Amino acid sequence: MAQERESLRPATLTATPIVIHPENPKYFLFRGKPLVLIAATEHYGSVVNRRFDFAHYLAEAADKKQTVTRLFLLFRDLHSARNPYSPLKAESPDFVTPYPRTGPGKAMDGELIYDLDRWNPEYFDRPHRFLSMASDLGIVVELTVFSNTYADECWAYNPLRDRNNLQGIGAVEWQEYTSLRNKALVDRQVACARKVVQETSGYDNVYYEICNEPGGGLPNHVTPSEVDAWQEKMACTIREELRKLNCKHLVVGQRAFSYTPNFVQEVDTSFSGPMLDAVNVHPLPNLVFRGRTYQLGNFMSKELQLAEFRDFFLVCCHLSSFNKSSGPRFIGAAAIA
Repeated sequence: MAQERESLRPATLTATPIVIHPENPKYFLFRGKPLVLIAATEHYGSVVNRRFDFAHYLAEAADKKQTVTRLFLLFRDLHSARNPYSPLKAESPDFVTPYPRTGPGKAMDGELIYDLDRWNPEYFDRPHRFLSMASDLGIVVELTVFSNTYADECWAYNPLRDRNNLQGIGAVEWQEYTSLRNKALVDRQVACARKVVQETSGYDNVYYEICNEPGGGLPNHVTPSEVDAWQEKMACTIREELRKLNCKHLVVGQRAFSYTPNFVQEVDTSFSGPMLDAVNVHPLPNLVFRGRTYQLGNFMSKELQLAEFRDFFLVCCHLSSFNKSSGPRFIGAAAIA
């Protein structure tokens, strides 16, 4: 297991964390007042990109009345013409992860290899500063613990890939990253999720997303059901650690989409079962809910379909889960027009 250091997180949770409003679950309840979560920017790399000035970003977000922002905790995106200025597209020397780069030897990006048996103090200092600033500004933070890796090129950036760490953990193809097929990899993911909760659960302005855009179903690789079994494992890990710390934070996300045929995101099952406290939906193609297909528009493509959003939201708002049932609620959809 990774070497421990003294935690910088608040010793105790002094205020009730953000929750679904008990009287009207179309809203959240935060610091005694109803709240709608509104974001207008895509700055998920605020912590993992050393060069990003997140103090300036948070001040600007508060000035524009933004009430929520998102942090990816273990993901680096590819450089491309689409959204070229995203902080998730850190240069290799500035990519900060939970693990220190110690060498000997080089990782796939040309920088020093990672040591998974140690935690990186710089990495955990950054979310503490970010969450403290966000708290002072009244901004809620969605902590996205894991993410789909999308392609081999993105998987090449991950410290949990075997060629990037001293321990040789993660000898799998990218599609298996969000599955239970490799126990050694899963054990490291569990340890990382526990550490994230230990460091961040003392803040009242956070909730946890299990995985960004989980997906499966590519030929000869893991199925969506296998991805969901992995998500169940990570959700149980997060909740178990929260119970140990006597904290009650929301755990959100969505069931895995299918890459084939024709990329389908069926969200009916996301609203059932104990895995999720709330459902987080992204505008991916072919979103299917209660027998109807919604085309919300592709991410970062200037294709936002407002009528489709309206219709989808109206159906969600009439779910029985909004009538104080035990099922997960609907958070909303992340969308870039």
